[in-house]
Amino acid sequence: MAAIETELRRVEYRGAERVNFVVRTTDPIYQRQLVKMGWRPTPAEGEFARLLDSAPEVESIFDRFSRHIEAMIRQSARLEATGSMAATSGGGYTGAVPWRCAGCPLRRAIWTSMSTTPTWPERSWLISWSSR
Repeated sequence: MAAIETELRRVEYRGAERVNFVVRTTDPIYQRQLVKMGWRPTPAEGEFARLLDSAPEVESIFDRFSRHIEAMIRQSARLEATGSMAATSGGGYTGAVPWRCAGCPLRRAIWTSMSTTPTWPERSWLISWSSR
């Protein structure tokens, strides 16, 4: 089996047509991450599903989903690992921003929003320091 396999299943649920986005993987790290991302394990080994409303463009949505699910899982795992490393690094400021991770596309958006819109006045020193 490849690292990730996907399948689109159409189901009848409470009188309406719904779709199940199904992901199969044998990788235990991916399996744990899928559960943390809100996917429901199915009775089949290594299979996870998400029940969604059907839409006219569901096929194209599923195609895009299939192309990007592995990247989404990997990004989710990196963000979690980075945050846990910052939390367990012995307490105290280490100079590292917890969201900072190589290849993380959300990093710039998060950092930009933090540095332009401070939401906590007692931490404004961080904004001043980081914008030098």
